[in-house]
Amino acid sequence: MVAPGALSCFLTVNSVGGLLVEGPTVTVYMPTKDRWSKASLALKSVQQQTYANLEIIVVNDGSRDETSIMLEAAALNDPRIRVFTNREPQGAAAARNFAISQARGVYLTGIDDDDLFSENRVYDLVTSWDPKYSFTFSSDYFKYARSLIQVKRPPVVTLRRLLFSNCVGNQIFTLTSRLQSVGGFDEAIGFAEDYDLWVTMVATYGPAKRVNAGWQTIAREVEQSRKSTQSNTWIGYFRLYKKHKKLFTRRTRMVRLLSVMRTKKHNLLVKRSIKWCDWSVMWVAYYGRFDTEVWPKK
Repeated sequence: MVAPGALSCFLTVNSVGGLLVEGPTVTVYMPTKDRWSKASLALKSVQQQTYANLEIIVVNDGSRDETSIMLEAAALNDPRIRVFTNREPQGAAAARNFAISQARGVYLTGIDDDDLFSENRVYDLVTSWDPKYSFTFSSDYFKYARSLIQVKRPPVVTLRRLLFSNCVGNQIFTLTSRLQSVGGFDEAIGFAEDYDLWVTMVATYGPAKRVNAGWQTIAREVEQSRKSTQSNTWIGYFRLYKKHKKLFTRRTRMVRLLSVMRTKKHNLLVKRSIKWCDWSVMWVAYYGRFDTEVWPKK
């Protein structure tokens, strides 16, 4: 249900060709690079949303495959699509920030080029919006090579909860003005720039809320293989820790530092840390499953 006064501009919904067209404009942004076969499916899942009042911004971050040609063709067939192309790759954070700066919608959300939206995702996010929360987010499906696992997230995420781990996921839905006001993604963070932005948003605008629908499917096996190729992913977590150090309590500081150790595979240091960290915190830090209502099975 829509919170009272949350959508003063949300009018009676009209349907044209099975699509819901009445209501505030929502910008959906997607950075992509050399992955047209997957990006085309992600883009199609956005185009097929039941909520049709969309602005779709795609940033082609220096692709060398057929991505440019295919995006131009898609934009010609769907006026909602706006395509921007970087001649040289600028990185995912920079591509997202450029999309955020160009957004014209009242609301803003993103999609990775290897993920998929459920057909009602945007509609569910819009109608569940409550301005007293900094942003809303959804639970997800993780798609592995041979399985599809439902992962539920906590109903409300406070700053303390978020500092333990990224229990929000990889996408949020919020007012465009809010995301622009905090400066978007911190390009200096590198890996974990999404987690950093969620912390900034909650610290600035208050707790975040999970919606009960609006699912997306995340290609987990691709994400894992991509992460494994980045030998310095721990640096992003450590930069995040240093940036927000003043926000951490003693307990959450332990968890973050142990997470850095785990990412860098300092197993000996993690084992030695038992003497100054209780077992519950060790479990959170080592397995990274804090606040997951349904844990993925190995």
